[in-house]
Parts: sequence; structure tokens; C-alpha cells
Amino acid sequence: MEKENSVWQGISSKVIYYLRLNGYGAASLNTSGKEGNWDTEKICVTKDGRDLCDINCIEGTITYLNASDQEEIDSIRDFINDLQEQERIFTRAEPMQVEGLKHHKVLVEYNNVILTACESESLNSSMQKVNSYQYVTWEKDRGGLQLGVHSGNYFSDNYTCAKENFAVRAGILRKSKLLSETEMMAIYSGIIKLEDNENNIDGSNKIFKQIKQKIQDIIPDIEARIYRNDPRFITSSVNETVVLEEDLELYEQELQ
Repeated sequence: MEKENSVWQGISSKVIYYLRLNGYGAASLNTSGKEGNWDTEKICVTKDGRDLCDINCIEGTITYLNASDQEEIDSIRDFINDLQEQERIFTRAEPMQVEGLKHHKVLVEYNNVILTACESESLNSSMQKVNSYQYVTWEKDRGGLQLGVHSGNYFSDNYTCAKENFAVRAGILRKSKLLSETEMMAIYSGIIKLEDNENNIDGSNKIFKQIKQKIQDIIPDIEARIYRNDPRFITSSVNETVVLEEDLELYEQELQ
């Protein structure tokens, strides 16, 4: 239980940051009443002004009242499970024995390819410190008396992409079996158009939402990247600019 609690304490601030980043309210609570104990023991989650769920960081459970929130709770649980996996693997991993890279830990090694991670601290938009793991895949140098690596592929804190890249480089998975970012963006854009179809009565909207969420997990900024290059979005922006200019002209005429 102590190990499980330490894992939870390691990810509680990340969970709160993720929830707030995605529009939820998240409050950290200590329920023990012990003086000087600042560990997060429960996270109260709200959305749109109502209570959504409570995350118990001691028992590792999530409780909620409304059955209609099941899908949303499952999404939060999946994210927490992913963070727990990252925390456990990093805690158990051994430091990388390469000069200048000893702050990295070796998470897995296969077929002369390794996946490593290091801890990183940054400031979010609210100037709060946020800790994360930064992932890199490498190829090991062949021969020599000391361990060396080359051809590092960097993935920031994108654990999913780092694992996929490791599997491809190590020969565990064929690249042809994976979708590229361009292909995923095309699928995501197509799903948005299908969701706009009012004649969709076969219940596939739920599947569309699940596929979109999976793609968002891999490419968090996908909507910004799509809309930035979407003519419909650009046209909308231009039209809004024209309206604003017309309003400004009318306002100036009134002043005269």
C-alpha cells in the first residue's frame, strides 16, 4: 500500500493540472487531519458548476453519482492509469550509464534500441511548476568498451508516441501498421464533418467521439493544427474582421 500511495503522490499534481487544462475544476484535499501532512489524499472534480467525481488518492478509486457521466469518468480513469504506469516504470528504472545522459533512466531495451526518460520541470500559463517525464528513443553504439548512443528521437512528454517509435525502431512493430500524423489529422477532420451530419442516426457518434479522443491523446494540439489550415476557419475569421471594420465605421460616423 505504501508503494501505491507514493505513486499517487507522484502523479496527483499532474492529474490536477490535466483536469484544469481540460476545463474541469479540481481541488486538492487532505482528509487525514494530521498536522504538517500536505499530501493530496482526495481530488474533488467539478464541471460546469456541479460535482462530477471524487478521486481517492489513498485507495486509488473514483466515485461519482450520475450514471450519465460514466463515459467521462472512464476517460479520466484512462488518463490516471497512463500516468500511474509512467510513474511506476520510471521509479523502477535504472540510470543510463552514458556520460552526460545519466539523468536519463532506461525504461526498456530491445534489439539495440532503448527508450529513456528524464524528469523535467516547467512553468504553465499560470506560472505554476509542472513536473513531467521527457521521452527519447536511441540506438546503441555497436562495439566499444563503454555504452554509447546515437540518433535520438525526442518526444517531449508524449509517452504514447515514444512507445510506438521504440516498437518500430526495435522491429517489434512494422511502421506500415501505424497511422502517420497526417493520416490521423485527415481522419479527425473527416470525423468532424460526419458529426455535423444531422442524418446520423445509427449511434456512431459515440464511436466517433472515442476515435477523436484516441487521436487527441497522441496529438494534443490537433484541433489547433487542423483549424489553422482549414479554409472554413480562415474564411470565418475574415468575415468576423469585415464585420468588426463595418461596426467601427458606423461608430466613427456616429461620433461625427
